[in-house]
Amino acid sequence: MAVAFGHASSQISNTVGTTSHTWAHTATGDNMLFVAVSFRDTDGGATTATYNGVSMTAGPTPNTGVNIFTKSFYLASPATGSNNIVVSWATG
Repeated sequence: MAVAFGHASSQISNTVGTTSHTWAHTATGDNMLFVAVSFRDTDGGATTATYNGVSMTAGPTPNTGVNIFTKSFYLASPATGSNNIVVSWATG
């Protein structure tokens, strides 16, 4: 079976002091959902993500050396329809 791109959604938040960000994403029978976030923090924080309330599996968190982190998450067989992605992090 060939790998095919389904749908993309994106959000930007520049709000200082927040500990989560939520946006809607529509899945239509996708096999895998990937989420990537970048953020500035002093220690990378304890970052989590959910889709439709289901915890997503976290990938590695590389540090660029200037306290900017990129975190990736994935979820196999996400629920179809429009559901919220919620990314949360600890303040640090």
